[in-house]
Amino acid sequence: MQYITPYLPNFGKKLESPLIDLVKYQAQPVIIYTSTKSEEAFLSALQRNDGMDSAPTLKLMKSSIFSYEQAWHRFIFL
Repeated sequence: MQYITPYLPNFGKKLESPLIDLVKYQAQPVIIYTSTKSEEAFLSALQRNDGMDSAPTLKLMKSSIFSYEQAWHRFIFL
């Protein structure tokens, strides 16, 4: 499965990491797409392999073609 993740501004390592881990654990993504403007802490949380068989592949998309709204709608309608 492939998922597009929304860019989360002001990402805090401690605050939002458990939420990201939970979503990754439930969705079991193989590939995660995100914006090139994502913060380093957010990217490392996406790449972390916590309780999964293998870490998902992280693909960065140019921010000019990455759409937060499109990512959100795809996530909601999974």
